Amino acid sequence: MIGSLLVTKIQIDAMSRADIAREDRRDFYLYIDEFQNFATKAFATILSEARKYRLSLIIANQFTAQLQEEVRDAIFGNVGTIMAFTL
Repeated sequence: MIGSLLVTKIQIDAMSRADIAREDRRDFYLYIDEFQNFATKAFATILSEARKYRLSLIIANQFTAQLQEEVRDAIFGNVGTIMAFTL
């Protein structure tokens, strides 16, 4: 629950950067492990909109079936690098 609140706060902060000139925006990063526990429809917006505000996302989870279809579609439609490993 606290993690979801923090993610929402970061989304609000990322979107508030619209008032900052593009060349003055500094990169900031959001790392999320066990992404399926935080993946809400709000993440579809984050994945499609936040990059222009220089928010970089690193998300990790075990398998795509754990994600809502809308979030999964947003990942495959917006993510530039996907890594998969098998042990």
